[in-house]
Amino acid sequence: MKRLPFRIPALLVCMMTLTACRESLTETAYSEDFIKDEGTGEASGELQLEGFLSPVWIRNSDDINVGGFGYGTPQPLPKLALEPGQYRLWVTGAAIGKVTIETGKISIVDARRYLATLHVRNSRQPVYIRNLITGSWTHELFPNFPIMQLPPGKYEIRVGHNNWKDRPDLIVKLNAGDNKAIDVDQHFGFVDVEAPDVGWSIADSNGKGVHCCTLKPGTYGLIVEGQRVDDFEVRRGSVTPLPIAPLLGSIRVTGPRVGDIDMTGRLVFTPHQEDESDARHLYLQPDEERTLIAPPGRYSVRYEHSPLKGGTDIATIEVRANAETTLDLGTYLARIRIRNLDNRYGLVSISADDEAGDSATLHDDRMLWLKPGRYTLYKGQKPLRTLTVEAGKVIELDVSRL
Repeated sequence: MKRLPFRIPALLVCMMTLTACRESLTETAYSEDFIKDEGTGEASGELQLEGFLSPVWIRNSDDINVGGFGYGTPQPLPKLALEPGQYRLWVTGAAIGKVTIETGKISIVDARRYLATLHVRNSRQPVYIRNLITGSWTHELFPNFPIMQLPPGKYEIRVGHNNWKDRPDLIVKLNAGDNKAIDVDQHFGFVDVEAPDVGWSIADSNGKGVHCCTLKPGTYGLIVEGQRVDDFEVRRGSVTPLPIAPLLGSIRVTGPRVGDIDMTGRLVFTPHQEDESDARHLYLQPDEERTLIAPPGRYSVRYEHSPLKGGTDIATIEVRANAETTLDLGTYLARIRIRNLDNRYGLVSISADDEAGDSATLHDDRMLWLKPGRYTLYKGQKPLRTLTVEAGKVIELDVSRL
């Protein structure tokens, strides 16, 4: 008797990760090696699978895959020619029963004896299903694959996310032979988010973050860069458009680029909030664009020379929704440039003569921005001279003459 070859190693992978192999299974739905060649008499027996809509795999007594069918296989399923013996059938990661193949006989397995069929309708996002008893296998239904067959049991269902630490959106009990349907529109609404390139999320009425974008009916808040900028209502069976851009403002920075001042520097925008510890800073790095998208509100603007060298508070600005706020660095700052600074002078720094005492290390031929006020120039710990800085002015210092 001719030994059947094993030429479908991809099935081993598909059995572990169902959705990852859907595309390839559609192209190669079954192995031709196991389809009986009529008239040759080489196959000892046949297996006929009826009513299977989900991928099904066959393992022999040595627990080796010997055949199977994936998504996209034409119905009715072709017969599989197998050597005599016992085989176990697997569907969606679970063994559903055994079948015995005998020489010259056709063994018929009807899916309705072992499985339930679950239809998910009107879902705009993937649906994740997990058996409540085993808790170890996640099944996915996609809008273009809305039907799945599952072994009997109780399942928890989540729409649009698979975070099993959260409470399930739905729980359904399935018995063998069941043909059940879940209409997502009867339980949820959908949020259609149109967002620019900003960090955003959605929170419920208690401020707890939720997974976008299929949501239970209720009131939710839109969080942008850590700030609640809008509240909106989600209704069952409805699509709620949520354009974010009109709710936000923008900050346009004029004057020299930050990178022209100090390649380690950056502008930091801090929103005014009741709890400053929860404030989420917005940053404009040296090589970034000159316009920054921001939620409405008041912001303190700080120029940081480097995260380790302090910074300079330069302005407070107001950002309004759907409007542009201009920040001209030259209006708020003065510039200082140090020349002829080499290693023999050691560390040279400048410090503000105020309560904040902001300071920065100076580098040769590097332009540094400062807020207006009085400053002291230091060599190490030794003061060299006092400077008065006015907004919009440029101060040139030759260290060799100090």
